[in-house]
Amino acid sequence: MKQELLEQARRVTDLTARTNIARQYLQREILASLAGSEAFQSLAFVGGPCLRFLHDLKRYSEDLDFSMESADYYEPYRWMENVRLALVHQGFTVEVSWRERRAVDFGWVKVSGLLQELSASGRKSQNLSIKVEVDRNPPSGARCETTALSSPRLIAIRHHDLPSLMAGKLNAVLSRPYAKGRDWYDLLWYLATRIEPNLAMLENGLVQSPSALCNEAQEWRRGVMGCLQALDWQAILQDVRPFLEEPSEFNTFTPDILRGMIEKSGP
Repeated sequence: MKQELLEQARRVTDLTARTNIARQYLQREILASLAGSEAFQSLAFVGGPCLRFLHDLKRYSEDLDFSMESADYYEPYRWMENVRLALVHQGFTVEVSWRERRAVDFGWVKVSGLLQELSASGRKSQNLSIKVEVDRNPPSGARCETTALSSPRLIAIRHHDLPSLMAGKLNAVLSRPYAKGRDWYDLLWYLATRIEPNLAMLENGLVQSPSALCNEAQEWRRGVMGCLQALDWQAILQDVRPFLEEPSEFNTFTPDILRGMIEKSGP
């Protein structure tokens, strides 16, 4: 409930950490509501948030990302209204919205007043917002699994397996027109965990979103090395810093360690 969240977050003195804790609480409740609405008949959980909730990634996320695996039972307006009702029932002041696009639909869950209650903002009008995004045209070839979570209650979530999640992350690193520090942090996690990407899915992803540095999936190491050389590393650190659960990990998150891990991952 809301009071539980406030008590938990107020035990932390750092205001950025308080915001991260509050956002993660809301994300967990959104996932539970989606599961209760049977959204995972249509969707699969993907991206960094999936790693956070299912594989203990030590990085917070701003958004929740999903892939549409089936058009059957796709009812985002109903799902979002159920999210709103669930959070209102807990005492939050909530607005939700949804927009349909040609390939990627998205909506917002906006909670007002919470940041001020946490002393993370001086303005009651400032929202704590979570974007919910659904890729309705994902690259084919992903493999899905279902995992049970025990918090906030027992729920089952369909999601991409780790090789498919890594393929999606590599596609973002290689094809995104701008660099995100969180992508590179996640990539280092995959490399350190010794995950091999789903090459069939990555190949299809590169067809949809071509990369100037990588034409074929099996060349991903060379492409990533090329991207790494062009990075403004200070901007990468600035992007990821507010979301790290363990600030000491900055000692590990370096270009040299990334290069070494990429080389070690090669055949």
